[in-house]
Amino acid sequence: CGGGAVHLAVLDFHMPGRTGLEVFEELRRAQLEVPTILWSGEASEGVRQMALERGASAFLRKPVQPALLREEVQRVIERHWGRAS
Repeated sequence: CGGGAVHLAVLDFHMPGRTGLEVFEELRRAQLEVPTILWSGEASEGVRQMALERGASAFLRKPVQPALLREEVQRVIERHWGRAS
C-alpha cells in the first residue's frame, strides 16, 4: 500500500460527538474498505451483534488485555490484507 494508507481502524464505541459505529459507517459510505475493530466497555450484546452484521471486523470488550488486542489486530489484518511476506 502507498504512503499514508490506512490499514486498520480501531474505534471506541463511545467517543465525543459520535459513536465508533457511526465513524465506521462513514468509512463505508466513503467506500473505504478499512478493516475495523470496535471496542467498548459498556455496549450491549445487541450492539456488538449489530456492528458485526454491518461489517465490523471484530468487537472487543474493554478492558482488553494487550496480548488479546495484538492477536486480534494481527488476525484482522491478515484476514483482510493477507500475510506479510
